[in-house]
Amino acid sequence: MLISELHKKKILILGLGEEGIDNLLFCKKNVSYSKLGVADFLPYEKIDVKKRKHLTDDIDFFLGENYLSATKEYDIVIKSPGVPFSVIKKKEGVTSQSDIFLSNCKGRVIGVTGTKGKSTTSTILNETLCSAGFNSYLIGNIGKPALSYLGTEKKDDFFVYELSSFQLQTVSKSPSIAILLNVFVDHLDKHQNFAEYVDAKKKITLFQKSNDFFIYNDKDYCAQKIAQETAAKKIPFSPANSLNPVLKVMEVFGIEKHFLEDVVCNFKGLPHRTEYIGSYRGIIFYNDSAATIPEATIKAIKGLKNVQTIVLGGSDKGVDVSGLLATVKSSGIQNVVLFKGSAKNIEEDLKKSGKVVFPAGSMKEAVKHCFQNTDREKVCLLSPGFASFNMFKNYKERGELFKKYVRCYENL
Repeated sequence: MLISELHKKKILILGLGEEGIDNLLFCKKNVSYSKLGVADFLPYEKIDVKKRKHLTDDIDFFLGENYLSATKEYDIVIKSPGVPFSVIKKKEGVTSQSDIFLSNCKGRVIGVTGTKGKSTTSTILNETLCSAGFNSYLIGNIGKPALSYLGTEKKDDFFVYELSSFQLQTVSKSPSIAILLNVFVDHLDKHQNFAEYVDAKKKITLFQKSNDFFIYNDKDYCAQKIAQETAAKKIPFSPANSLNPVLKVMEVFGIEKHFLEDVVCNFKGLPHRTEYIGSYRGIIFYNDSAATIPEATIKAIKGLKNVQTIVLGGSDKGVDVSGLLATVKSSGIQNVVLFKGSAKNIEEDLKKSGKVVFPAGSMKEAVKHCFQNTDREKVCLLSPGFASFNMFKNYKERGELFKKYVRCYENL
């Protein structure tokens, strides 16, 4: 959606996370709206104090249980990624930060999406572009909110945009360079079905033109199908090397490989992604809280040696976990700390296979089980394979709590 289409309209900011606040500030500064409102499921008293200062008297508030009731009163709804599209009663005039940015940005956008691996790929790609002398900025899920750059960007600026399915769902323009890493079954708690999830991912290339580039995983079935429909120049990559998508972008711009090599040599990895915490009481701990789908946990189990204890479970997103259970059962893992609220059949299935299962109602309890049941020089791995929302704010909070209690176990 063009900024000009927002002028003189009644605009509702739906969702007051970091992106929602950025949407609010952008509208206040750049849009001549006729009316501005904000809506969020949290009541006023539970909204972060730092965010409350932006809720000034010239804005209408719709907070708490009935926050969606106002959507029909506004011409335009700027939706945050965390709000499922299906709950919005208004279907026309719904846009998003990603749609506004892609439609108005003067610079060159490299969009990165996929069920897993977006953050690492985006970070390494952005650092490589910067190392090669480009003005490149990391935006989206892992970087700064996108709209903070609109209006000051230049044509030769690059924006590496990490895009989730929720951010793509409302876009009407695709980035000039689109990267699709993989498509696994995920987010069925917010998408109505897998087909809707795939359709959202498809939008990263749906609006591309013949002079654009679509870089895709040629071993992923969904990516292959999507590639058949794009008008862009198709550039396949093999997932055998996680750096291949970055290398393909470098080829497009003629960037020498040594720039990537320098970045990789100094790259310490991202938090919550098979993150080495340290050795405590002789036990080796890894935090892989960003593993919110079974495939990510399977990869972590296969990538680490001597895993004796794993912390699993969480909010059920309606995905098939049979592959994960099979991997755990066939591995050398002896102990499974399972967050309460996980499906009962998981606990029963693992017990039948001979695994020792310890239910845990909190992270503190989970870490206690880990210390009490893991031998010295063995690995304890937090890699849940599920979303965190039944017990934690998000996967980041889950991972930070795990690290906190591991490091201060003596005081538990």
